Amino acid sequence: MTMRKEPSRGRLEAIARLKSSMTAEELESADRRAHLNTQHCTMARDQIVAEQIKIMKQSLISIETDDFKNHRILFLVGESDSGKSACLRHVLPKMGLESYADEHGEAQPLLPVKMPTPCTIRNIAVECLRVLGVPVKSTIKESVVWPILRSQLVARRVVLIVFDEAQRMLKLDNENELQKVSDTLITLVEMEEWPLRMILSGVPQLETLRTRDDQMENRSQILRFGPVTPTNADKVEEWLLEVVTQHASLEIGDVPVADFSLRLIRACEGNVGSIISMIRVAAGITIGDGRAAMKASDFARAYHKKTACSPQSNLFSATN
Repeated sequence: MTMRKEPSRGRLEAIARLKSSMTAEELESADRRAHLNTQHCTMARDQIVAEQIKIMKQSLISIETDDFKNHRILFLVGESDSGKSACLRHVLPKMGLESYADEHGEAQPLLPVKMPTPCTIRNIAVECLRVLGVPVKSTIKESVVWPILRSQLVARRVVLIVFDEAQRMLKLDNENELQKVSDTLITLVEMEEWPLRMILSGVPQLETLRTRDDQMENRSQILRFGPVTPTNADKVEEWLLEVVTQHASLEIGDVPVADFSLRLIRACEGNVGSIISMIRVAAGITIGDGRAAMKASDFARAYHKKTACSPQSNLFSATN
């Protein structure tokens, strides 16, 4: 999850010029598709993540006890498109971590950062400062940049850092460098003058960072975003109906919901994010055609868009 920047003046002017060349129907279709992609399918995992963040917040006001020692870092692991980022985008705005201004200046309790490549200690600090809006020289040294970052974290009153693509840390060739990164992250959540809490989100390999180090494991919790299986097809049916009828304001038409839910699971290898994305693409095709009701063939078209498959190998048009 990364912070969304406000578009520049030039970008806004370019968009305005594009809009002036489009018909009213094209603009309405684009707006409906944009709205569709901002919606969220509520899931049980949202509440689980929210509860973990609430405990992390509690741990910050109960520093003197060891009751929350293993709630300083939260690992979110799952395959790409398993829904980790969507979950955080939905949950974090409800956690009371909005930016604010007080007598000390601008405060930013939440700091979302995508891990840099290569994921060295120096680069992590530079990227954190960049997101905070603090310019640093490209040649700055690790020994200089980290004291600057620590002081800025305190000055901006950051209480939660969310590192996305955190598995990039494991690409460090040097075992000592990896241990250095791990130790530094632990140091951040235990700074005496300003302890933080941290979420590390990434693919399943990220779990190695936790299990290789007792200190990291003892200070963290882990939530695994596993794939949907055919035994949970009823949940996919709910998402399909929710996206089509509520988010897209379409009729379900001749779509065989139960059958297509199983096909969605297979087509997307059970990845929640991919399943919902494909439903949205199919609904977007319906909107683009100017229809009020979906057709089963919209899903075949959506699958072809994703895979460029032949008609004979299309999972949504094959009889079996």
